[in-house]
Amino acid sequence: MPVAAPPPDRLPDGFAVRLDPRTRRRDGGAALLGGSPLRLVRLLPRARDLLRGDRLVVRDAATA
Repeated sequence: MPVAAPPPDRLPDGFAVRLDPRTRRRDGGAALLGGSPLRLVRLLPRARDLLRGDRLVVRDAATA
């Protein structure tokens, strides 16, 4: 069975995202606070598991 192409609004495999060192984690990693203007991003449990460190590499649809 052929693998479907990723949707156009998805990050490509191999793409890496790194949090700015000034980003603060809140609520035990459930929220990220930072940026300019200041923003608060709440993470679902799955996203928290994927973003344990400060870097995330896209490897599949789940990490995109």
